[in-house]
Amino acid sequence: MSEIKLSIDGMSCQHCVKSVQQALDNADGVQNSQVAIGSVTIQYDELKVDKTALAVLIQSAGFKVVE
Repeated sequence: MSEIKLSIDGMSCQHCVKSVQQALDNADGVQNSQVAIGSVTIQYDELKVDKTALAVLIQSAGFKVVE
């Protein structure tokens, strides 16, 4: 099990938080995620998902992961 904290650009409200949370909740390999405006902490199974895939999931919700 791995944990990563990512910064997210473009979030401004609780609807944004919910959109990211839903995208991560439906992802295979994500065990837990704590989303706040501008950031997320994710616990995930590195054998099922990696950092790039997590960033793509967040982008699919309409936001950009900031390095």
